[in-house]
Amino acid sequence: MGFAKYMEDICDRYCEGSSLGGPPVQHVQSGDWIERGHSMVQDFISYYHLEKQPLDQISTEGWAGHFNNVKTLQNILIPIKDLLEQHPEAWNVVMVIEDSLRKFFQDVQIHGPLSKSVFQNVYVRSQNIHTRCKNVHRKLDQFRKEVREGSAKEIRESLKQFDEVRDKYERDFKELERYESLVNETKGYWDHFVQLGTVLKVQRQFRPILQNIDRFDLNKIQEKFVVLDHKGGYRLQGASGSGKTLILIHRAARLARENPTRMVRLFTINRVLANLLQSSLEAIPENKPKNLEVEAFYDFLKKSVSHFEPGEKLRLVDHRSGEQMEISWSDFYRKLGDQNARQCPIKKKLSKQTILKFIRKIRTHENGKLDDRRYLREEMVYIQSAYKIPDREQYLTDHRQSRSVVFTKSQKEICLKILQAWEEWLAVGDLCDIDGLPPRAAKYFENPTHLTKIRQLFSTDFVLVDEVQDFSTLEMQLLRKLVADPEKLNCFFLVGDLNQKIYPKHHNSRKGGFDFRGRADILRQNFRNTRQILKAALNLPVTFPPKEDDEGTEIMDPDLSEYNGGRPVVLECKTETHLRVVLDVVQIRSSNRVAVVSENVHFLNDLKREAECLGFFCHELLRNEDLDKWRDQGDTLAANLVVSRLEAVKGFEFDTVIACDLSLGKYPRVGTPDGELWRQSAVLYAALTRARDELIITYVGKPSGFVERMLADVELHKAIDDTKVKQIFSI
Repeated sequence: MGFAKYMEDICDRYCEGSSLGGPPVQHVQSGDWIERGHSMVQDFISYYHLEKQPLDQISTEGWAGHFNNVKTLQNILIPIKDLLEQHPEAWNVVMVIEDSLRKFFQDVQIHGPLSKSVFQNVYVRSQNIHTRCKNVHRKLDQFRKEVREGSAKEIRESLKQFDEVRDKYERDFKELERYESLVNETKGYWDHFVQLGTVLKVQRQFRPILQNIDRFDLNKIQEKFVVLDHKGGYRLQGASGSGKTLILIHRAARLARENPTRMVRLFTINRVLANLLQSSLEAIPENKPKNLEVEAFYDFLKKSVSHFEPGEKLRLVDHRSGEQMEISWSDFYRKLGDQNARQCPIKKKLSKQTILKFIRKIRTHENGKLDDRRYLREEMVYIQSAYKIPDREQYLTDHRQSRSVVFTKSQKEICLKILQAWEEWLAVGDLCDIDGLPPRAAKYFENPTHLTKIRQLFSTDFVLVDEVQDFSTLEMQLLRKLVADPEKLNCFFLVGDLNQKIYPKHHNSRKGGFDFRGRADILRQNFRNTRQILKAALNLPVTFPPKEDDEGTEIMDPDLSEYNGGRPVVLECKTETHLRVVLDVVQIRSSNRVAVVSENVHFLNDLKREAECLGFFCHELLRNEDLDKWRDQGDTLAANLVVSRLEAVKGFEFDTVIACDLSLGKYPRVGTPDGELWRQSAVLYAALTRARDELIITYVGKPSGFVERMLADVELHKAIDDTKVKQIFSI
């Protein structure tokens, strides 16, 4: 039985009633304070169920207590009145109010369950009851005039009783109206506080985490690119944290819903990011359209090639020995100059003296410190990513884009023969490296009959690409082949950031078949990171700028966000306590989403093992090279600790990022030519800008050259131990 029913009883039974009381008192249960607060405000608006206490037994203290609570709540929220997000003090005001609300809801002992619609219903019914009371009074008054006063004693008694009840009811009703006015005004303040607080947190910390994408609105600039119509291909460059992936997801959903009979494909660089985008699309209102597929481009190519040759011949790991691709290359390279080595196909193409002379030539660079094994492996990737197999002779005369060691034509010929031998070496073990798959797929994409079959099997009308700067020239050519008419409306939409180009692949969109002149734009504003985090991280691309591609694509200088936070913290650790220090920070920040990133694989493995012993749910992000270890680990975004190599963390964001062991000699890797340090700098820049609120860097011994470039913009602590960690990161 609710309030309205009691009021009906007043009218129908002319019962005597006391002043309107309050609702039953309930203790606030555990839970988020803002949810409790929202429930309380909704309770004030909706009024109350009175299921257990008759109206005449409810004490007036309950009403007064509620009234005072609402008044206190209103006083807390009043500073938010007419405050706009552009106001320079908006964030500080929101933080003060949030702190006051937290204390208020810890003390308040009451909240209620009803919704605003219930209150409105009760209020309408109450008004109807009031009208009925007036009608009854009017009819009784009219009847009193029509009968003689002496013979209307019972009627006079009834009227007198009714007048008393009506007076009490109208006092109660006026109190209800006064209460309603107070509550509605307070609710307006509350709604403005929640909306403004959400907007400011989105802007301050890029709060639209991808799994909650439906909760956040795009700004006007971002919305423009979601609804943009264009011919052929369009490229959108976006600074780190600018929302370019958010745009891509909304645009993909828009195209799929507007074209329900046509197929939309969204590609990215690896399986981890593809899973993230997939879960993001599933969180969009109305769910992910069925005609929208999200996939790592490597997985798509492997699936396509497997229709023409056995997929077992495309392995990344030797199924007999368990040997991974990096070990296979080391084994192959070790035997390059060994003409007596068994199963070394290079000896049929080059003499031992020629190979050794070429290797010595590479080693002479960087004062003899160049890592020739790794540099030559990257040269193989460069060739594979730039040319289809029949076109590789062009490599002999083409300018080698973004490669610092100069090769003569004869040395390039040696590189081509080494690449041919490498691919033959892999084929013997039914292996195909990641960068060898696109040239293998090109064989089928260039064949009209096979291409027709691919288009039939994988119907494609619209293609969207994330992290396009890490797609090779050859991969872009294959992308373009997927669509029969690549110049039709909205056919290709590609987003990326050249500051985050992390692979040695050849990347030239014009040679990939795309001409973005007049069909490109740039997003410079960062929304994810605090000013302090981005300012420190920007020292990397400023000091080690990415090499422009042959198109002269502009290198972006992103605009800092408007919001402040603490400066990044750099910790000098000892070898024996390094792991313990990082674990202490992880435990102190256990309420945050934390990522620990490093190129020290042994350190990451030890950390993951120890953290799981402490009860953390850990998730490991994998590179494409590590797909042999792929397994379903559940939702990445549900983990309270993520461990990752630097390059694999791209595309994610975390409250806290801890970049470990950025020590001299560890990162950048020893043997990297000075002219190509920019690529490892880009990898680190991408990893550091995953941090929204807090960035922590550790090193042992001496800091990396990359860290030294940031020292002016960080807070450095030396000789760190457990005690100092707790002082620095006090809760």
